[in-house]
Amino acid sequence: MGISRSRAGHGIGRSWWLLLVALPLQLHQFPTARPNHSRPQQVPPSKRERYLLRPAEDFVSHTGRTGAEKGEGLHFITSPLDPEGIPDTERSAAFSKWRAQLKSARTGHEVWARLELAASRNQVDASVLGAAMQKCGHQRWWTTLLAVYGMVAKEGIKLGNIARNIAMTAMASCLRDRKLSRKALAPRKLEALQLSKDLWEARSAPESELAYNRALSSAWDVCSAVGPEALSWAGAIFRWSENFTFAKNVISYTSWLSLLEHCGKRQQVDNILCQSANWSTVSLNEVTLGNLVNEAAMAQNSSRADQLWSTLVGELGVKPNLICFAAHAKAHLLAGKPDKAIKVLDCMGDWAAVASNYQAIAIYLQALLILCHSAASGPDFKRLSMVLSGAVDVSFAKRGQKVKKEWQEMQSAGRNILSKGAPLTLHQILLHDGAKRWSVMKSWPDYPAGSNYLTLAHPAHETAQLRSTPQRLPTSSKRVTRPLGLGC
Repeated sequence: MGISRSRAGHGIGRSWWLLLVALPLQLHQFPTARPNHSRPQQVPPSKRERYLLRPAEDFVSHTGRTGAEKGEGLHFITSPLDPEGIPDTERSAAFSKWRAQLKSARTGHEVWARLELAASRNQVDASVLGAAMQKCGHQRWWTTLLAVYGMVAKEGIKLGNIARNIAMTAMASCLRDRKLSRKALAPRKLEALQLSKDLWEARSAPESELAYNRALSSAWDVCSAVGPEALSWAGAIFRWSENFTFAKNVISYTSWLSLLEHCGKRQQVDNILCQSANWSTVSLNEVTLGNLVNEAAMAQNSSRADQLWSTLVGELGVKPNLICFAAHAKAHLLAGKPDKAIKVLDCMGDWAAVASNYQAIAIYLQALLILCHSAASGPDFKRLSMVLSGAVDVSFAKRGQKVKKEWQEMQSAGRNILSKGAPLTLHQILLHDGAKRWSVMKSWPDYPAGSNYLTLAHPAHETAQLRSTPQRLPTSSKRVTRPLGLGC
């Protein structure tokens, strides 16, 4: 029983749907297996950048062999495990070719075809399914992911906790598909929530602190992607976590905080941040900062983003990286404040870094387009001219034609503004995907060029800015006197 090539990437047959619904809730446990190690080139560019910029202390060890052999540890997977001593029944060395082929697949059809071929040769175990699910998660191939998960029952594979974590993480990634509308994602979220609950209920108790934190992070990641509908289950998981003597680490705390922020539980987030000043074993870091600020950005709440930045950077001493600055700038751009988005990136003080990161430089250019379109300004026109002059060398390697087209369209609009060509309206210059789809500006009137619309009040936006009262943190040795990138 399989799915046709015409359905593997776009739809799922009724037989597969019935199979998924009928999946037993209590699958036999499979002993802890080694996670599948994705290499940087196997991960989409934006996700790869986030992984590579994580602090080294987040990692249990180096990833892979290449760097270690040269004495240069590659930090990419937060908790890679040594395969020594792991039985072949859990992760067969003979199946490594299938894991590699699945991770190199270019489409959901290829994933499914290769997996069916492996199954026909009786060469599928939990690690092979894990590799397939990981690939589907990275590429957000939801329908293929469901079919891969369905093979658990079809082939009688016993999933262990790590494979369950991979499945939940992959589902969470598919729920963040920005190409789909919220309405289109709604049924997917409900299905992912139920499948994740089933996976969670059938797992075995964690035997180590590492396994404990992996489980929490994966489950809360799904809850965050689902949204408020998953908040009750997330709370139940937190209560479950209190039954163990294991300590939560920065990764699981970041997942929990991101979930709370996403669901609008800002006071709870503020309380935890306040308490964290006195923690002795866990230090919140730039990943925490970037995640929380990005949640505020997607809520179009720049005031909240500023507050989180002030708390984490100014009071807890977290040192922001490039991705944090890009998220902070994004928060102001989506809130209709392009001048502040520019200021955030300028205050980073490293133009070469901004220019090297597509997300950062795209936000910068989009903000400049809006500023120059709203009102003529010498400094802003000079900045725009610099970005368009070739001083910025943007690499589109492995980013796809959509990103390249977006950049070219923004360049074209910028040249039009500088040359005073055919007049463009506001909505015609909202070309960055985030600004076009998620910003408050998409609902503004379609202002003509030069109408100085950024100085106008937009009450609908201001009332949408939900604020929480920040708590002052207790005196701590981590306190710094000046927030980086703010007020410079």
